[in-house]
Amino acid sequence: MESTLSRDVSRYPFLKVFSGPIEKLASVSSKSADYYFGEFLEQTQELTEMKNEIIDPIKSFHAGSQKKIYDEATDLISTHVSNLSYISIEAGEQVKSLLADPEIYKGNKMASLKLATAELRASLNEILEQERNTELELIQQRLANLKESNEFSSAPSELQAKVIDGVERVEVSIKNESQIASIKQAGVRFNETQIPKWFDLLTSSDGEDDSTGSAESKTISAKTIEVPSNKSVLSSESDVDEYLDSYRQELLKLVKSGKRVSL
Repeated sequence: MESTLSRDVSRYPFLKVFSGPIEKLASVSSKSADYYFGEFLEQTQELTEMKNEIIDPIKSFHAGSQKKIYDEATDLISTHVSNLSYISIEAGEQVKSLLADPEIYKGNKMASLKLATAELRASLNEILEQERNTELELIQQRLANLKESNEFSSAPSELQAKVIDGVERVEVSIKNESQIASIKQAGVRFNETQIPKWFDLLTSSDGEDDSTGSAESKTISAKTIEVPSNKSVLSSESDVDEYLDSYRQELLKLVKSGKRVSL
């Protein structure tokens, strides 16, 4: 029993309370008959209280719907631990606090956990939907701009189809992603890596997608261009002029070297 308890405590920390009854039962077991007709009778009230206040409620927890409620709350926190920073602190902390309550199995606390979990799940689903929609809308805007480019309109239909298929794959991955940080990163990767790659594909002589990255890219994302500057903040008109001039020089350097810059 102790080995099973040790294993379960990692998922159900409140089971630590079982150590008291276990120790108590061990102390009154394997005694003589005289003990059970004498000294043992003086401890029956304590044992009864342990049964009523600890053993029976936890047995009820495992046998009924309470265990499912607790498991769902634990799994929700585990799955979305990195997403909690994107919603109100209170929503996540309420569920965490209830899960950490050593007496969560008593009274109506499990009902409170069920409600708090439902509210947290709704908040997470809402923010996930918002983040997915934001990135998907930006991707559709970029695809529309791409389709209007000379590179796209001049490319063979099979290359156009490859690009559209690639965009659709990105959209599917975002729709299936459950981590907000990964959704945001997918948007960054789309703009900084995949758009330039597709411009290269549309203008390639062999129509091959260089997925290995062995060939030097001819298209550079404007977002990845490093502008030399000794300033960390622009605070005056002259600062802005100086920065824009440096940026212009970097753009010209790239274009003159045969590169394209995707915006």
